[in-house]
Amino acid sequence: MIYVQYDEAVREMAKGLTRFMGEEDAKHFAEIFAGNSLDGIYSHGMNRYPRYISDMESGLCDPKVTKAEKVGGFGALEVYDAHFGVGPLIAEQMTARAIELAKAHGIACVALRNNSHWLRAGRYGLTMADAGLMGICFTNTCMNLTAWGTLEPSTGNNPITFAIPREKGSLVMDMAVSQYAYVQTIVRGPGEITPSVSVRKGE
Repeated sequence: MIYVQYDEAVREMAKGLTRFMGEEDAKHFAEIFAGNSLDGIYSHGMNRYPRYISDMESGLCDPKVTKAEKVGGFGALEVYDAHFGVGPLIAEQMTARAIELAKAHGIACVALRNNSHWLRAGRYGLTMADAGLMGICFTNTCMNLTAWGTLEPSTGNNPITFAIPREKGSLVMDMAVSQYAYVQTIVRGPGEITPSVSVRKGE
């Protein structure tokens, strides 16, 4: 296991991200990567950083877009377009908006299209629960799973999160609909070692 200090991880990742976005957004995005690893969700933490850098370099993700555009809705229902911007930053914007609408109407539904990878769905459910609200977050994925008895991928493992506020700490169930999350399955060849990286705060 490789251990990295949280502040150091944030600082170094933010340096790389400032190639693509402003310092404030870069620091917050780095905090999301490091925060997920700090919470023990290694599959959707710092290990995703190189992939995101690659996606921004290739144009798959537009780093200049950190806010979604509202394209429809009425009352407690709203629809936004992310224009393939920075997924986690936009997902946090949508989470805040859903909380605002729910507190105003008693219930809310915010739909987001054309987003890039939002990393850990449970992060957004936890934010809702910590605001005193029950939340459900889900998304589609690319076709990365085969149906039983087949060889070709035909469906995604579309993650879903349920979050419930409690006095003793919010309850969050963050799940893939497959036995394993796609990024948790690692194929190793003979003699190969895949190191784990853990983030710590303090000394």
